Amino acid sequence: MKKATILLALVILLGSCTVASTDVEDDWQASRADEIVTANSHFAYSILQELVAEENTENIFFSPLSLSMALSMTMNGAAETTLEQMKQTLHYGDLALEEINEQNLNLISSLLDIDPSVVLGLANSIWILNGYPVKEHFIDLNEEYYLSEVFPDQPFDEQTVIDANAWVSDHTGGRITDILQELSEDDVLFLINAIYMSADWKYQFDPEETTQDRFYTNSNEYVYVPFMNCRGIDFTYMNGGNFEAARLPYGNGDLAMYVILPDNGIDLQELILDQNFTSFSNLFSDYETIPEEMQDNSSFSLPSFEVSYGKIFKELLTNLGMPDAFSRSSADFSQIVDEPHKPWIGYIKQEAWIRTNEQGTEATAATIVMMEEGMPFEFHIFNANRPFLYIIRDDRNGSLLFIGIMNNH
Repeated sequence: MKKATILLALVILLGSCTVASTDVEDDWQASRADEIVTANSHFAYSILQELVAEENTENIFFSPLSLSMALSMTMNGAAETTLEQMKQTLHYGDLALEEINEQNLNLISSLLDIDPSVVLGLANSIWILNGYPVKEHFIDLNEEYYLSEVFPDQPFDEQTVIDANAWVSDHTGGRITDILQELSEDDVLFLINAIYMSADWKYQFDPEETTQDRFYTNSNEYVYVPFMNCRGIDFTYMNGGNFEAARLPYGNGDLAMYVILPDNGIDLQELILDQNFTSFSNLFSDYETIPEEMQDNSSFSLPSFEVSYGKIFKELLTNLGMPDAFSRSSADFSQIVDEPHKPWIGYIKQEAWIRTNEQGTEATAATIVMMEEGMPFEFHIFNANRPFLYIIRDDRNGSLLFIGIMNNH
């Protein structure tokens, strides 16, 4: 289917020792926060490459942040090999689970405290089958660190489906309304993350400048679509050698969309697959304004677009290194429930939607992790008139909120 009280005590007797200790602690916390953001970016890059390899002609749009939040919540119930595989797939490395939880809470708090001119919401929830003996510790961790709502004693019938979809709709601006189709007799628990963003461009496009022009789906085929146009002098640009990139800020400038446009004759799929994580990370640096002497001859064109995209991520995440989580025989979620219960992840599904126009961008995504237990079953003119990659990023900390590929319009 196509279609996010610091108490300052001045203890005079400790003098400068207290200050030094605080500085060290602050530096350590900042370092760990950077590790979480780097891990999330690495995970995002891995997902992007897998999706491009699978669906090189389709439009793609997903939220790596929503996926990582939903999986991190689930990870609080994992143990042994299942836990290690999930940590490595999410690129958390040797970070302890407590550190991961604490830094994700800091990340959530930071996202919810972004530019007041930007609407950004992030919410989590856990839905539990009536009578299923989930451990209080698992619930407590997700309530404390992921601010998760908990809905226990659910009948897991049609009404639960309606209620869960209503919850998602409420937290996605009404854009995602039916992520959960049905519940089976094997379903015992599910976790949901929802993220929503609505932001105006810092420098808005004039609707009167919007024109119909060609968008090339490949070198020989094109369709006419509405292109937003401006002089381009208020954006910053980068020349990457075989691609160009532009940074379009929202609100006060902390949040931005990055548009990466391959040069004519360069295939977008190959450009993405040929990247390594270092070169991918460099997409967000070295942007410059157009030199004043070139501004009279500069312009910027970007198609307005609306994309919906949905995907089941079981096979992809298995390929990335966490097969045990999906295996009835190998999954270890003993931190969720005691034996003889032995749940596993039945599926992970995300639905995402974005609309970009002259005013700004509205984007949202919801991710559901379904736990099951049951019987085994086997510079110059920048014209984005061809496939391009686009990324919405919180430039304060580097968090990648959304990633998309526009292959056709």
